[in-house]
Amino acid sequence: MALEMRIKLNSPGQDDGRITFWANGQVVLDRSGLNLRGAYTGTSVNVAMIDTYWNGGAPVGGLKRWYDNVVVATEPIGCVTFSVEKSALAGQTSWQLVVARDDSNRTPVWDSGTIPGDGTSVDL
Repeated sequence: MALEMRIKLNSPGQDDGRITFWANGQVVLDRSGLNLRGAYTGTSVNVAMIDTYWNGGAPVGGLKRWYDNVVVATEPIGCVTFSVEKSALAGQTSWQLVVARDDSNRTPVWDSGTIPGDGTSVDL
């Protein structure tokens, strides 16, 4: 799965910032009218955070999550095609991916639903 995000900082003190999120080239979240930096006059995003939060507490059974091919760019790069060996899933038969949540943090904005696996691999 290819995930891409664009952040446009707001003008200092204005609600004109924007965040757009794509999954496999399709817009899944587009929020405008945002105030991302308040009245701060600096002109940069100074951190990129990849979150590993697991809803409902810690994952059970030593689950792991890998991120690869992470790119930070100043323009869209689109989906990157590459070949990769599948990792063993040690009996995991399905997965689910939630990309983002709404303002109340209760309703998924985009949810893959169940992604079936065969106990040894899963295709995303």
